[in-house]
Formats: sequence, structure tokens, C-alpha cells
Amino acid sequence: MKRQGRRVNSGSLISTKVLVLIPIAVGINLLGGTLCSTLKLPLFLDMIGTILVACLSGPWMAGLCGLLTNLFLSVVANPIYLPYAFVSFLCGVVTGYLVKMGLFKSKLGVVIIWLTCSLVNTIAASLITVYVYGGASGVNSTSLATIALLATTKKIFFISNVDGHD
Repeated sequence: MKRQGRRVNSGSLISTKVLVLIPIAVGINLLGGTLCSTLKLPLFLDMIGTILVACLSGPWMAGLCGLLTNLFLSVVANPIYLPYAFVSFLCGVVTGYLVKMGLFKSKLGVVIIWLTCSLVNTIAASLITVYVYGGASGVNSTSLATIALLATTKKIFFISNVDGHD
């Protein structure tokens, strides 16, 4: 029996199941993000759908789901989300490959996936926030912590250069 779906450039098939799953997962991401921002929670629950797609459809479809979520957010809610589309894409791909390696089958593996995803998101989002927005994007209260850290590190850097230490 021939498998139905559409071919993408890589030669793999995108099944109808995946085409239905991605918009649902994007909706889950939007719902999680809206819930956190409405309740002023210091969490980012806008990746739940992306991780679901990573578990069910693989890394590249999860990356696409994360990318679509942020593109939609940047058009509908706030354009500040556009550069962070790369973070969601990266987390989807990394999580998808970790799931492919079989880490989602044990409790320790789930913890490893969670820690890896957190680390990847933190590094990528921090770099985007610093280089694109100068350290503060203004999205939530984490910008205050970023500003405080930047101010502190600039003082330390300035003092070390004044004293002649490199």
C-alpha cells in the first residue's frame, strides 16, 4: 500500500496526520503562552505543542511547529517574538533528536531532555536578547534580571580594564 502525503525537499513524506497535528500543536503553544502571560507566571509554556510534535513526528516537524508558532505570534501579538522563532525551531529539533535516541522512554531520559531543552533555550534566547535587543526585550519580568546582569557585568568589565587587567 502506498503511503499518502506530500513530499518536501528532503525527500521525506509529510503525512496527513502531521499536517493536522502541527496546527493543533501551534494552538497548544499559543494557549500555553497566553495562559502564562495572562496569569503573569514566570514560566514559558509555549513549547508544549512543539515537544508533542517532536515526540510524535520527529525533529524537523517539531522545528517547523516552533517556527510557525513564533511567526504567528509576531504577526498577531507582538513583532518582538520574530527573532525568537529560531529558539523554538532549535528546541524542537534538539528535542526531536533526543526523542529519536530513545531518551523519552525513561524518567532519567525525560529529565535529560528537559535539562537539554532548557539549556538550549536559555543560551539561544539570551544571545538573541543581548544582540538583537541590547539586553532587554520587554516581554516579561525576565528583562529586569537581564538588565541587572548586564549592568553588573559592564561594571566589572569596566573596572578590570581601568586597573590594567585584561
